Amino acid sequence: MYLNNIVVNADGENQETVAEIVAGIKFLLQTPTGKYPMNRDFGINQNLQDKPVSSVQSLLAIEIKDKIERYEPRVEVTDVSFEYDETSGILSPIIEIDLISVEEGEDEEYRDEDFYDDEDEV
Repeated sequence: MYLNNIVVNADGENQETVAEIVAGIKFLLQTPTGKYPMNRDFGINQNLQDKPVSSVQSLLAIEIKDKIERYEPRVEVTDVSFEYDETSGILSPIIEIDLISVEEGEDEEYRDEDFYDDEDEV
């Protein structure tokens, strides 16, 4: 999945934090589901090659929004749209996100409780 279009609405936010969030989102969206044994739901379904483009767009938009908001609690997804190049067959998402203000020290708390499902915790 080509991920060159992540639009972040982050007025006055620390640029290091924004870069960290964007890197995490790219990692999440480029990871196939099932890759990590302790968290099989992490990532995006990669088995959509033979479906119509309109169906893939709908399925991916829902999955992208759900997964980003689950694994990156510091953002809210405001829009997922796509660019489709008919010549190459490449479908590229355009993801718009708003940063949610998180109080100092809460980042780690959010990450610990949201990264694992209850049944996956060790």
